[in-house]
Amino acid sequence: MTHRTYVDEPSLSARAADWYARVRGGQMSEVDAARFRAWLANPAHRREFEDLDQLWDDLSAIEGDADVHAELAASAPASSSRRSALGWALAASMLLAIGVAAFWVQRPAGTHYVTAVGEQRTVPLEDGSVVTLNTASELRVNYTATARTVELVGGQATFEVAKDPARPFVVQAGPGHVKALGTVFDVYKTGDNVVVTLIEGKVAVVPEVHEPLSRAEPGASGSGVGSADVGPGAQVAGLTEGIVLTAGQQLTYTRTAVGEPVAADIRRVLAWRARKLDFADTPLSAAIVEANRYSRVKIALRAPGLENVRISGVFEAGRNDLFAEGLESFLGLKAQRVGDDLIVLTHGTH
Repeated sequence: MTHRTYVDEPSLSARAADWYARVRGGQMSEVDAARFRAWLANPAHRREFEDLDQLWDDLSAIEGDADVHAELAASAPASSSRRSALGWALAASMLLAIGVAAFWVQRPAGTHYVTAVGEQRTVPLEDGSVVTLNTASELRVNYTATARTVELVGGQATFEVAKDPARPFVVQAGPGHVKALGTVFDVYKTGDNVVVTLIEGKVAVVPEVHEPLSRAEPGASGSGVGSADVGPGAQVAGLTEGIVLTAGQQLTYTRTAVGEPVAADIRRVLAWRARKLDFADTPLSAAIVEANRYSRVKIALRAPGLENVRISGVFEAGRNDLFAEGLESFLGLKAQRVGDDLIVLTHGTH
């Protein structure tokens, strides 16, 4: 069965199932069609409808099951017209009960969201919070009556958190977590390196570092952290209760190093939401790593001595062909396409 992701919003799911029944049952007036188009204009609504359509395709394998057939027949209104044993209108109206509910009951606790390379996705959560996932990212959401816990397994996400003092909102990211109330912040996790940028409001970052401990030197977003060793057993103020960030600040941490809060270029941090790569005095090798996150066509730098050449500029995310052309022009490199998914950069001929 194809893996799908579902939003835990029963009201949205029920509404999508209702529209699905009308559309596939051919019971739409002109007014209904206009209302459906307006409803579908919302990206979250469209995704839920598409997920429902895919789920029904997945459930087609049980079409001949006698128990399912009996359940559908018993639940159908007396006036319903049946096109077949599993007529579209009846089956879709029952889908929430026999299909979607099964996914919610049988899957592990929480909800799992994944974006593919080059994909971005905005996910409304059940409490009114909104998460926007960047390319190749993975998120797990687990809400309870007393807490809202989200794990950024990898990649990058921006969180717009709805206020709920009774249920803290906590993002677990690598060796640490971020506590927030009503606020907007960005978290970028790559390997053991985590960068937290506060857009507005206030958060407390709680790194779970291990001794020996180092105090990381301030660095650019996503560039990793250097460290100044302060020796085994050293204590870094604020780690237990959290390092509080104010709007416009950024903090980087790893398992063995914690940075100082530094001023962040918010426009550059959030450039990915406009599908842009915004580099400012960035090492060429780091820029290529960042560009490769968004494209299945990877760039390989095979020009010794140019790894640390600094570049600046704004490029289109996901268009590594154009990025490579730009590097050809500005740095005198030669770009050669190898197969369908690789561009090799070498020293140009003079």
